[in-house]
Amino acid sequence: MAISKEKRSVTGLFKQALKFIFLHDLQTHRKGKHCEKRDKDWICDEGRLIPRPVQQRLKQLLGNESKKAKKKGVKFPVKDYLLIDLGLQSGLRVEEMCNLEIRDLYLDDVVIPFVHVRHGKGDEERRVQIPTELVRHLKKYMSWKKKFGEPTNETAPLFYSVRRGKFTKMALQKSFGRWIKKVTKMHHSIHDLRHTYASELLLASGGDFTLVSRQLGHRNINTTMKYYAHVVSENTVNSLKKLYK
Repeated sequence: MAISKEKRSVTGLFKQALKFIFLHDLQTHRKGKHCEKRDKDWICDEGRLIPRPVQQRLKQLLGNESKKAKKKGVKFPVKDYLLIDLGLQSGLRVEEMCNLEIRDLYLDDVVIPFVHVRHGKGDEERRVQIPTELVRHLKKYMSWKKKFGEPTNETAPLFYSVRRGKFTKMALQKSFGRWIKKVTKMHHSIHDLRHTYASELLLASGGDFTLVSRQLGHRNINTTMKYYAHVVSENTVNSLKKLYK
């Protein structure tokens, strides 16, 4: 029976994914590392994924601290809470979060809410679809910004800094580091928010590398497979084998 072009294409992608899984596992075994740097980006394994219990403790801690801060008129816990939630639910790069402006939030009057990344890696634009939970958080944050007296015009930074106009990458990295240490002894960098998002999305979508690649802003799907093919679970691999055998 003839195999369709679409089926051959997906089968080819699957074979590439299996190849990347093998090569990644081999290299990680040789080097004994959880994370290595290639081409100015991080390729990480499961050791850099932030476990769900840690995510829950982190968000619960920041949710409580954010409520206290709002009553006291303190800014940073409120900002840090959104920063971490945004990273976990959108997978944006740190610099992309720094550059977000109010006009980049499409929360209403759209079929699927999204964040407009104007200057991604390589200065490329993309739309990152976001879930309802994050939409609610962003709306609450916007309401708080108005009450707090922060600028909310279209070109105002989402993460506003009185001194610099917007927060720097270093400032956001320090903010993340300050809170993650309170909920786990494991070392995590702010990039692990993106890694965790990508890994969970890949598993939830049944290994849809095209979706993950689009959300992350990778120019080539091979880049996504190089970084995340090892995340595909054994069950997913077996299912795909049956589907495309």
